Amino acid sequence: EAETSILKAFLLNLSGAIANYESECELKKLNHVFGRRVEEKALSLFQSEARLERLARNVPGMLYQYQLHSNGEVRFSYVSDGCYDLFGVKPEQIRRNPDIISQMIHPDDVVGINQSIADSVESLKNWEYEGRIITSSKQVKWLQGFSRLEKQPDGSIFCDGCVIDISERKKVEAEIQAKQHFIQRITDSTPGTIYIYDLEKQQNIYTNHELATLLDYSMQEVEDMGSNLLQQIIHPEDLMKIVSRFSEI
Repeated sequence: EAETSILKAFLLNLSGAIANYESECELKKLNHVFGRRVEEKALSLFQSEARLERLARNVPGMLYQYQLHSNGEVRFSYVSDGCYDLFGVKPEQIRRNPDIISQMIHPDDVVGINQSIADSVESLKNWEYEGRIITSSKQVKWLQGFSRLEKQPDGSIFCDGCVIDISERKKVEAEIQAKQHFIQRITDSTPGTIYIYDLEKQQNIYTNHELATLLDYSMQEVEDMGSNLLQQIIHPEDLMKIVSRFSEI
């Protein structure tokens, strides 16, 4: 009986050892599978990030993603290298201190940009704004920002967007506006009536102030007449002659 008991105990221990061994093998197998999947996910993530970086380097301006918390705290999770060309700072500087950008906003644009952000956050509509910054080197730049907002379950808001430099466009616009003002001053000082009418579109293109003075109308009244200007200011007996003349052109 003693031998039988010893044999039973031995067999029981052996069975337990075999079961433990099989469990350990299964656990090792699961760990191996899990480890391989983690490596695959990590590689896929690395490749995705690499593709994003290559894409960001070929996009003019700065790409970014940040999270706006309910207490007003801003945390950037991504900033492309393009930030250096715009702001003169590196991505890690912005991630460490988001205020480094807001401190560059032109004093005359601070209220406008803050209000635009507040309106966008409240409505969750896409944000877009044009404004100026002053870099640490005292360079003034015109920037245009775009952002898409998405509310999160915890009440915070994710913002994905980009910022581009539009300084050259603003320069061209200013030059065009200056030329238009110059032409306007010349035509307004001309002692005669200047009136430009588009026959194809049937609309007024331009009138100088002399026309309004001659007709005793304000410039706004002249503009409001639109395509009916001739009908309202020309005598009916002469209108048909003018219309006929226009049709021959």
